[in-house]
Order: sequence, then structure tokens, then C-alpha cells
Amino acid sequence: MDVQELAGRTLLDMGVETVFGVMGEVNMYTMHHFVAGGGRYVKAAGEAGAVQMAMGYASISGRIGVATTTCGPGFTNTITALTEGARAHHPLVVLTGQGRDDLRGYMQSVDQQAFTRPTGAGFERPDNMADIQPSLVRAFRRAHAEKRPIVHELPPYNLHNAVDIPYRRYALDAQPIRAELIPGDAWDSAIGMIATAKRPLILVGYGAVLEGVSQELSALADRLGAPIVTTLRAKDYLRDSGAYLGLMGVSCRSEAVEAMLASDCVIAFGASLNTYTTSNGTYLRGKRVIAFDGMVRDVSKYVIPDVAIHVNLRAAINYIMHWLDEAEVPNSGFAAEEVVVKACRAIRTRRTLQNPEFNAADFLTYDKALAVIDETVGKRILVTEGGRYKYSAWHNLFVDDPRNFVPSLSYGCIGVGLGHGIGAAVADPESTVVVVVGDGGLMNAGLSELQTIQNENLKVVVVVCNDSAYGAEYHKFVEQGLDPGLTRLRQPVFSTVAGALQGTGIRVATVADLPRLKQAIEQWKGDGLLLVELVVDTRSSE
Repeated sequence: MDVQELAGRTLLDMGVETVFGVMGEVNMYTMHHFVAGGGRYVKAAGEAGAVQMAMGYASISGRIGVATTTCGPGFTNTITALTEGARAHHPLVVLTGQGRDDLRGYMQSVDQQAFTRPTGAGFERPDNMADIQPSLVRAFRRAHAEKRPIVHELPPYNLHNAVDIPYRRYALDAQPIRAELIPGDAWDSAIGMIATAKRPLILVGYGAVLEGVSQELSALADRLGAPIVTTLRAKDYLRDSGAYLGLMGVSCRSEAVEAMLASDCVIAFGASLNTYTTSNGTYLRGKRVIAFDGMVRDVSKYVIPDVAIHVNLRAAINYIMHWLDEAEVPNSGFAAEEVVVKACRAIRTRRTLQNPEFNAADFLTYDKALAVIDETVGKRILVTEGGRYKYSAWHNLFVDDPRNFVPSLSYGCIGVGLGHGIGAAVADPESTVVVVVGDGGLMNAGLSELQTIQNENLKVVVVVCNDSAYGAEYHKFVEQGLDPGLTRLRQPVFSTVAGALQGTGIRVATVADLPRLKQAIEQWKGDGLLLVELVVDTRSSE
């Protein structure tokens, strides 16, 4: 069969159900064969959005996400999204191809492998025409094993109909890789440090979420008398436990800082211990650190733990519990100390903003509006991106499972959240996807993808935090005593834009509008876009 049919059939063989993309000559016929074989093709407005959608889909479904672009400019539009995907460890295959090789100076030709390399994504291309199908299979297997995007480049598209390639049915082996527990000196040191800790603190990362060890971690926390904190990716995991202190690091609640700093030993499960989780090492200073991780990665990339063990986390926790009981190690009692009890009580209440004016009952803040959304929206997936508003979203909108939270923040960019949310909605059409973005972020790259929500009839609430500025930069100018006018943005009325797209829009500009917000959500049928525009004083956007 020809190249396009071979590629389309192989996608189906790999278990691919959905592809997100923008068509061009390189990929259009491949998508024709994929859809003819029963696949779903989601039409994105832009190539960056297509890759973002595939990442959101992968994050929520647990499957390998797939996006497709044409060659040259179509592919280079994905560079920022690929970087986000590589840093967030999203398993992804991006299917593209080379431009024509029968025209000298063909305008869409570019070295796509060279563009891919600095993003951190992998790259695959066939060695020859007979290698096309095996190379596609390799791309999927690498995406699964390496937990990052793999770009697959088909041969020049003018050759796609020039060859007849034998077809073979392949299957994708996507079994999880588990690291065995091997007792030794590292384990002796780890058990000794945990057993002698006076104020142990358990840090839970996304690796622990993926392994599903909530019950084991709760039992260990109770046994040690240790409070629990999480990384951002593991947000809300074990939130109902008795000594839950919320997020650790630069995004934590200020009320919990004293309790975190009081600990003398951090026991991390499935956390990378990155700069933001540890606040550039501040939260680990003067503490012993034991890191257990089931993923194949370097946990010493940011800080060097006293002990680092690559191991299946469930086996690790059970092993620790066994030796604590064997040695009759007493409960530390740290979770019952006043500094922890006070912090746990505080983070279960609404935040107090720094400026007393913003806490007044009649002053609209993101916190107040997002609390209404949290109370009104049922089963949900939460998606955020970069922007000053994000702290309000993280501390006022909660999820039942961290796998239903997509921060879209591994590259620190704006304009990527909406695409992630669309992919999440395709992956789980029963849940309401709440995408919280800034006004600058939506205009930066996301506005065009609002139409994709309508085209696919998705259940998405887009919350636009509109302070008419790039909020972070605004506050930095103010702190330096400089005029923040350069950060000000003149924006459209976003709720009206939603109406123009035949979606539903509501503008919330005062506290008196909050009952209307609740009513709008309750009356919304979930059959397309609901856009909530939150208009706040720029000074209060925290």
C-alpha cells in the first residue's frame, strides 16, 4: 500500500482513537485513511493548539496523545508546545513529514530535526521507504518508554504514491515498567533516617499519583505522625487526610510555611524536587531528604538527597512500614503539634489577601468568583496556565483526583491552557473541563481555539481572568516605582466574543454579579462553550 494508507493503518494498529491536527499536503491523505478506518480527527485552528490538545488528551486519558501537522511552517508552529510537552513528560507522537524534494528551493522545506532537538522532544524518521511502518512503531514505543513527545517525519510527500510497501500488523506494548525493591546500604540509611526523624514531613509528587498509592501513603503518614504536602502536579492528593498542608514551594499557602520549615526530615515519593517545589532549596535546608521515585529520571537534578532510591513506590512504603513496626519506632507526634494543627486549620479557609481593601465584602476578587465556580460545577477537570491569577485558581478550585488537574506550566508560558483543556474534554466528555486563563494568555494564542470547542460540541467552561494587563509585570513595575502603563492591555469584551461564536458568555464585574454566575453555570447545558469573564481591579490580581 502507499505511504498515507500505511501510516493511517498503523495509527489504528497502535490503538490511536483520536488525532488532533491541522491539514496540509503532507498529512491530509493519512488522515483520510485514519478516519476511514474508524479514527476521529479533531480539527484544531492552529498547529500549536493541536499539540496542546494532544497533551491534554494524554494527561487525562493515560494514553499516548497524537497530533499531526504539515511540513515546514506547520511544524515550526509547534515548537513552544513541544517544549511544554517534553518538560511535562507527556507521551506524545507528532506526525509530520518532509516537503517535496523534486522542486529546487521548495519554500516549505526546513530541517525539522534541528528544530526538534532544543525542545527536548525525540525525533524519528524511517531509514528508507521499507522502514516507514517500523519507524512509526518505534515512535510510539519511545513515547511510552521515554514519557516525552516524539516527532515522526514521513518521507517527502511527492514520493507517497510512488511506492507499494508491504503492510504488517503491529501491536503496541505499553506495559508499565516497575523497579524492583533491592535491600542494601541505601535502604539501611533511608530506614535509619526515617526512624530517627523527630518531625518528618511526607512530600507527594505526581509519580505517586500515577502509581495509585494514596492508601499506603495515608497509612505511613498516620504511622509516622507526619503531615503531608504535595507538589503542584499532585495538587489535592490526600486533601482529606488529617494533617494535609497543601502545596509545597513557591505556590504554597503562606499559613503553612512555618509548619513546613519546622520539619527535620522530608520523605519524598514520586517528586522531582524541582526548584519551584523546594523554593530553590529553601524548604529542604537543614533537613535530611530521602527520595523514592518509580520513574526513570535523575532525582538529583535540582537538589542532592541524602538518599535516593529508584523503586516501585507501593513496595517501598510497605517495606518502610514493616521495619518501623519491626523496630517498634514510636509515632513522632509532629502532626499533632500546634504549628501543624494551626496550619491545617488555616488552609481550609479562604485566603486573606495582602491588601485589607481587597478583603472587603463588596470588593470583587478572583478568589470570590472562583469559589462560586468550585461550589457550582460538579465533576470537573481543571486546566490552568502561566499568569498571576493562577494562584487563585490553585487555591480555590479543587479536583477529586490530581490526574484531573493539568497545570500546563512546565515551560512557564501563557497561551497554552485552552488547547490542553480541549484535549482533556475530548478524552473525558462526561466531566466539565474548567480552563482558567488570563486575558493576555487568551489573546496571546488561545482565542482562535474557542471555535474548536464549538465545532466539537465540548463541555468546557473557559474562565478568563481579566485584569486588563499582564498582571505579573504590572506588579513588578509598581514594586519598582515605575509606571506600569506598558503592561496595560485594551481587550475585547470576552463574553461578547463567546456570543459571536454561538457560545454562552457571562461578564462578572462586581460581587453583585456572583449570583448570576452561579445561575448561569446551573442553567448551562454543557453542549459547547461557556465563557466566564472575571473583571477585576488590576491591583488585586493575586
